[in-house]
Amino acid sequence: MKIFIADAVRLNEAYVRGHGIAVDTDGRIAATGPLPELEADFEGAEVVRFDGCALLPGCVSAHSHCFQVMLRGRSPEPRDFTDWVDRLLYPLVQDLDEERLRAAALLTFSEMARAGITTVGEFHYVHNGPDGKPPDGDPNRYAEVVIDAAREVGLRIALLRTCYDTRSRAGQERFAESPEAAHRAVMDLAARMRDRDGVTVMPAPHSLHGASAEMIAAAVAAADELNTRFHIHLAEQPGDAAFSQERYGATPLRALEKLGALTARTVLIHGLYLDDEERRALAGAGGALVVNPTTNAHLGDGTTDLAAVLQAGIDLALGTDADQAPSIFEEMRAIEYAARGRECRMGVAEGASNEGTGALLRAASAGGGNALGLPVGWLAKGEYADFIALDLHHPSLLPASLTLATETSGDSLSPSPLDLAILHSLDRGAVRHVHVGGKPIVENSQVLAMPPQELAVLLQ
Repeated sequence: MKIFIADAVRLNEAYVRGHGIAVDTDGRIAATGPLPELEADFEGAEVVRFDGCALLPGCVSAHSHCFQVMLRGRSPEPRDFTDWVDRLLYPLVQDLDEERLRAAALLTFSEMARAGITTVGEFHYVHNGPDGKPPDGDPNRYAEVVIDAAREVGLRIALLRTCYDTRSRAGQERFAESPEAAHRAVMDLAARMRDRDGVTVMPAPHSLHGASAEMIAAAVAAADELNTRFHIHLAEQPGDAAFSQERYGATPLRALEKLGALTARTVLIHGLYLDDEERRALAGAGGALVVNPTTNAHLGDGTTDLAAVLQAGIDLALGTDADQAPSIFEEMRAIEYAARGRECRMGVAEGASNEGTGALLRAASAGGGNALGLPVGWLAKGEYADFIALDLHHPSLLPASLTLATETSGDSLSPSPLDLAILHSLDRGAVRHVHVGGKPIVENSQVLAMPPQELAVLLQ
């Protein structure tokens, strides 16, 4: 048993001094509360102090394609999304081998850890070799490479095993399989990982254009059998509505509904082009939405109507998607600032939600846990002890962080100036320590498992 304390701990969305979290040997939070009470309740527990820091729940990237980090520096710049897919993405996919996939995953996951991400939802869709067949007959071999890399760094991972059966373009042979094969592969991978610490598996029908109606049905069936959520790209591009109308005679969300795939298990990725009625339908079904604002901006996709999403009451999460510079804190900033530019006003999240800035911090942590069906994102009893320690003396948090020093033990600040500083100015250098399941994976801003020089050697 260990008790972790800091200058302030973010409990119930407020910063409290003099409190800590007790973590059991299974890596779960056994209790939170004032330090004297925890020491009395857990006599003999080791006390770990993070002086000069604030403890917060770890961030969750609920949508990631780790191998796309290998697109960094590729030139010339594409003109649009289709050009990006044709000239950059598919050539990268065709050249991807197991060694390069592992290197990309280690790089991406190390960057995530350094930025305070403790859990990743990895939307993995490279299943086949260049010949279009599973390597050595194993359709989950590459998925296991990615899982192993996440656990080597120390991240918790939900492997979103993609179901894809479109074969109309070069490169898609590396993704495609029959609905029957995809269902078997999802179930097999879940069985392999059932007892593996820090790993969850769930299905992910790629999209309306990447997965047929039969494939979507197979993925939904797998989610039902595994009792998990399923993730699907939807309404990402302006042309997605026309495609859906042509194929299904309905808008993308209504197409899902016609297919029986709009339920409490549904997690949409992007959802940029939903109307108000569709947002209400998603919220009413109990579905969730993962937004990826920096990737959407990078690809020229469009922007999320943040105010409309929050007003509809949709469960919101954040993802790092193409992972060009993975940081959920940056995604928070990007979605708020894009919304301000869209609406020509400030404080969009604050005006659309009675939680204010806290709605974005919730999306950054607990919202991601909800989208992945995992007990992460809160510092509360029963949750995994996945947390970060922010350096209150880091220049990017000054002077706002000084307000915590003026409070007395047991007092709290909510809404906090520190929350606003995290949104507007935090630099990833302020992330001093990161723990997953109560175990350190970053100390003094350095990733323990993967020094930068080792990453450079792997990527050469």
